[in-house]
Amino acid sequence: MKKYLLFAAIVLPCLCIAQINVDTIPKKVNVIEIETGLSMEDNFNRAAQVLAEKSWEIAQMHKEIGQLVTGIITIKSVKHKFNILAKEGMIKLTGDFAMELTNLNTLEVTDFGYSKISNFGMKGSAGKKSFQNLVELAQLLAPTNSKIRFLVTK
Repeated sequence: MKKYLLFAAIVLPCLCIAQINVDTIPKKVNVIEIETGLSMEDNFNRAAQVLAEKSWEIAQMHKEIGQLVTGIITIKSVKHKFNILAKEGMIKLTGDFAMELTNLNTLEVTDFGYSKISNFGMKGSAGKKSFQNLVELAQLLAPTNSKIRFLVTK
């Protein structure tokens, strides 16, 4: 019996902080909502703190409406801009991404413009990487015992 309790004490905490597998999330999801149960102000402060801890620039901050927009963040050669909306009881995440390609003949860097982050593309593609980064941000913002929902909006 003691062995089972020891096993549960070791394994259960690991399961609680497990990574969300993007492959199990429905395609075309473009909004992540985190039900926090916290006030708008607490959600806003939590989001600002997470961005500061990651040393990510906050390009726009509107505390009265609960909105934070990051500056351009490059993660694994993909540019991102994340939009965080803190509301009463929840945090809503969306974002944009852009790929940079370098012409090997001229060494000129081409930016393809920004597209909305959504769960699309093959494993390893810019779209899939961007969505994985949005999910990872959601996990950082989510307090213990919160619920993360994945939504498709137009």
